Amino acid sequence: MHISHKIVGLLVTAIFVIIGAYFILTSSKDGQNLDAIAPEKAIPAAWVEILEDTVSADKKDLESGDKILVGTTIISSNTGRAVLHFPDNSIATIDPNTTVTLDESLYTPDDKGIVSKIFLSTGKIFFSITELATPQSKWEVKTGNAVAVVRGTAFSVEYGEGLSKVEVTEDSVLVATLDPETNEAIPGTEVLVEENATALILDEDAQNGTAPSITRTNVSLPTPKTQVEQIVSPEPVITSPTPQSLTITGTPTESVTEGDTIQFTAIITFDDGTSREVTQEANWEVLGTIGSISNTGVFEADIPPDVSEFGVSSGAVIATWNDTTTGDTLLGQTEIFEVNVFFEVTEDRRG
Repeated sequence: MHISHKIVGLLVTAIFVIIGAYFILTSSKDGQNLDAIAPEKAIPAAWVEILEDTVSADKKDLESGDKILVGTTIISSNTGRAVLHFPDNSIATIDPNTTVTLDESLYTPDDKGIVSKIFLSTGKIFFSITELATPQSKWEVKTGNAVAVVRGTAFSVEYGEGLSKVEVTEDSVLVATLDPETNEAIPGTEVLVEENATALILDEDAQNGTAPSITRTNVSLPTPKTQVEQIVSPEPVITSPTPQSLTITGTPTESVTEGDTIQFTAIITFDDGTSREVTQEANWEVLGTIGSISNTGVFEADIPPDVSEFGVSSGAVIATWNDTTTGDTLLGQTEIFEVNVFFEVTEDRRG
């Protein structure tokens, strides 16, 4: 009997060892999933390179080489600039007067998979994202009213005064309007922003569930003459001034009411300091439910019934101008302004 008890004990011990080994192997296999990485095992999300002046986090000035962990909020001064370097060789360049938070960043060196989520509170960031290595990898950038999802591209995100701008310089970016209550993309508002295009999203778009507006922003520099061409052609080459920017004048400084009309003017500024009015040549568009605008730049304030119950609506006017010589397109935009609902006052004639 004594020998049989020993045998039984050894068998029980062997069974527990096998079960324990199974759970260890199973949990190790699950650990390869990006979403299953324990926070305490996650490698530092990024490191920072200071380019100019002061950039801080947690009320402390950052220095080049400092590690940036998940949950860190970075603030650049009015002259501060920095670059965030991520483990997959992606970079994010932070402009002055920018506040950005690294909400999530998990990286697995074995398969080079990465999940990064960034929230831009205010300011501007330029991203150069390395093509993602795995199907589970994801890059996501959110503002107060928009979300951009990419798999490898170059683009910038800017947010301030209720307006988000997502400008794509390489490949494409999927942009959607953000639901302010759920903090998730509003179904049906997703648009694919192609190379040399800009998506514009207003806070009002988030409230109304409106998709982003897309504007082409293709700008290319003229090809300089080579030294050989300059030698062969000794006579001075006279070139026309190059358009540099498009400005819209006429933004109202006082309150605007339904029925009011405003004449906006589009002006091109050239590299030699001269300017020219192009109001009749520009393409005009209204952002937000504040009214309509003619092809001559005349804006008429009007609020639809489904919005008028709020008493006020905000938006802006944009204009684009195409240079027929180079094929470049310039974009101009007014500041955001408000349009108030017109309330007809009736006189009380009762005695």
